[in-house]
Amino acid sequence: MGNCQKINLLIKSSQGYVYSDMSDFELFTTGTLKKLKSSWMICYQNENQGTTKITLFSDQTATIKSDGKIAYTFRFIQNKVTKSSLCCQDLFSCMSLKATKIHHKLTLEGGTISLEYDMNVESKMVVKNKLFISINLSK
Repeated sequence: MGNCQKINLLIKSSQGYVYSDMSDFELFTTGTLKKLKSSWMICYQNENQGTTKITLFSDQTATIKSDGKIAYTFRFIQNKVTKSSLCCQDLFSCMSLKATKIHHKLTLEGGTISLEYDMNVESKMVVKNKLFISINLSK
């Protein structure tokens, strides 16, 4: 199939305010894994009736773009603060993100992605986020 494979994804996500317990979420879905020149792209149908695209670059940079009922564009650079946006219904919000961990181990056979980041919305609340994605070839 060249540089694009059909895959199964198990996405485990945790989110919580700085001084509270993390709440966990799991999603099992199918999608595609594509090797680009200097990056990897994962595409899948999300739980918000849309599509999510995760792009991982070799220099510890990643983007997550999602559309559907909730649309957002997150850009991560290891240990740097970046600006991002989120739009749902009539709400538009800008936020700062700081990736504390971007790690991926991918081949066209599958692999894993680990991403940890802090979210600061309107200089008020800081939310801790952890994302772990396990990728296997679809049979």
